[in-house]
Amino acid sequence: MIVATTWDGQSVWLVQAPPDWSAKVRTSHALLLDRSVSLSNREGRRPYSSALRTTMSYSALLSDAALRSFVGGIRNVTVEPVLCPFWPGQRRWSERASAPIQGGLKLAWKDDWSQWELYTTVEPGWPVDADHWAPVIWGTLGERSSMAEARWINASLASLSVVLVEDGPAAYALAPTTGSVLAGPLPPAGYATAPRLLPLAPDFNGLREDITLRLEREQVGFRRRLPAEFYPQASTRVQQLDYQLASDVQASTGLAFLRDHAGRGSAFWAPAWVSAVRLTAPVGAADTVLQVSDSNAVETGDHVAMIHGTEVVGRRITAKTSSSVTLNAAVGTNLPLGTLVSPLLLVRLERPRLDLEWTHTHLAEMALAVREVAAEYSPGADETVGTTLGQLPERCFLYHFERDHGGATLDDRFTSYEANVTHGGHTWVSADLGHGSIQHGLALDSGRVDLRSLVFAGNPLVLLAALRAEVSLKLTIMSADVSGGVATNVQILAQGEVDKAALRGDRISGLMTPGGRLMSQQAPRFEVGPGCNHALFSGGCGLAKADWVHTALVNGTPSAAYPITLAVDGLARTTGPTPDYFADWFAHGWAEFGAPGTAAWQRRWILTSTAPVGGALVLTLHKAFDPLPADNAAVVLYPGCDLMPATCRAYHASTNPWGKFNNFVHFGGHPEVPPSNPSLVKLSQSVGGGKK
Repeated sequence: MIVATTWDGQSVWLVQAPPDWSAKVRTSHALLLDRSVSLSNREGRRPYSSALRTTMSYSALLSDAALRSFVGGIRNVTVEPVLCPFWPGQRRWSERASAPIQGGLKLAWKDDWSQWELYTTVEPGWPVDADHWAPVIWGTLGERSSMAEARWINASLASLSVVLVEDGPAAYALAPTTGSVLAGPLPPAGYATAPRLLPLAPDFNGLREDITLRLEREQVGFRRRLPAEFYPQASTRVQQLDYQLASDVQASTGLAFLRDHAGRGSAFWAPAWVSAVRLTAPVGAADTVLQVSDSNAVETGDHVAMIHGTEVVGRRITAKTSSSVTLNAAVGTNLPLGTLVSPLLLVRLERPRLDLEWTHTHLAEMALAVREVAAEYSPGADETVGTTLGQLPERCFLYHFERDHGGATLDDRFTSYEANVTHGGHTWVSADLGHGSIQHGLALDSGRVDLRSLVFAGNPLVLLAALRAEVSLKLTIMSADVSGGVATNVQILAQGEVDKAALRGDRISGLMTPGGRLMSQQAPRFEVGPGCNHALFSGGCGLAKADWVHTALVNGTPSAAYPITLAVDGLARTTGPTPDYFADWFAHGWAEFGAPGTAAWQRRWILTSTAPVGGALVLTLHKAFDPLPADNAAVVLYPGCDLMPATCRAYHASTNPWGKFNNFVHFGGHPEVPPSNPSLVKLSQSVGGGKK
């Protein structure tokens, strides 16, 4: 009842154990949403995902061979993905096209599981009308370290608790069919289009409502009085109602409303389902005035919903008397005397999540909690709905890694968004990558960004953590609005060098700083001493790196064990005369292999080199190539500098056999300064303490 299989070249497990429908199947559906609220009750809600994330839990009653199959299979589950039919969405094969809850990954199977098949777009040809079909959840089994809980009824019968947490590709997420969602009234200001009207009606099984104020009390001293700090914003109402979804279409409508509107932080209209006024006369379609018994519970500016059967009409109150209420527009339909006139609230979900309890594939119960967004009825002049408050654009983060391969740049572009996005003509690959808070300061060394990542193919942090990085790793972190897989309004958040990375299991923690290795240099940078203070080929040195490029070919198979040696032949200088080579002429330099700007490029430091004979020499490197270059592969060599005066002078076989660069005019040291302080007398004998 749980079998190993493969999908798209990846090993996965498929749960075939069906639910025991005598117990409820519980599903939770959520989106990623961030909320920020100011002291003035101004709230921004920004989504970070657009595909539903589902968790499903149910009990399976298994016996005999099926039970033993499940127990035996689950013992072998480790970190592989686990696939399971979304059991509330199960249908006959003949009903699959009309199923209101679809998905990117689907499953067809026969009643006895003698034949089954996973697919995305190309349907299998063998199912018949009576076979089964369902969308599939791709996730992990269990919560934390527990995969399944078994309650044994007897030696061969058990009730198994199965929990599946979705974590698969966004393309495989559940896709409820979008139903018709009506628009409510247009608020008096702030909104260009009218917010939607909640498309579900509650069963009114115990309405729970709170009215909240921003009021803080604190005990000061020992007096009885509690000083109150009051924030003078409009009070908000919080409601929770139970809903009986009597069909799979209603369930799909609720899930689609979550995915497209409510879960993304959108404000919507919801009737309070309690009486605001009681009508004393029927209402005609052209009427703008309601005759009521009293108007004590409403105020001018309030919105009301007139509910009759499945019909909901929303209007705003522009004036009132003790026995009448004037609306901003005609009702538009005839309403009988018994019509419920309820407060119509502009609300958002208390949490961007819906929890359903399924008693059948066509029947579910749902509890919905909403909170009024009083500040959005008529936003202030300094506020803009969709920009400073309310639902903000969906956001993603972009990570641009750069590695300089001697003038050619290797770029890696990733996003922490749930799917790939495009920007600047490039595809930013969705990856398990994120960052913590970005710390800025006036001092360059006070800035830092903590990075976190998982090991995945092409992750440059893996090379840094495994001490295999060829060059320094630069990183730019950006934020962007995303819609339809396209990133816009890109803003740079931080730039710097990743100078630390640690690997633990499949998790990587890193640190990016603005200065990178610059912050670890000694100060002062220019020191008095016999050695040169200029780096080779730097501005102070004056030598052009392009004038000292040498090419050669790999001769034989390089050494893969210590000491790491590389034999080359065909040595040639690309520009300028052939130097007078000697042993260790290339020492302190480096060798490059592979095409710059590609992942195959490698650089190795040269520790020692033999004197070339007929263009052939042997280099000793600081570590092995990975992978090893093939025989006759091209290698680029650069000489090194030990920063000594003799190396900077011209070569002379008798007076200066160590000369190499003939660049002493730019020497950045003090050759006449002794290497040690002559005023300090060297001790001629040990003064170490001994036993007494």
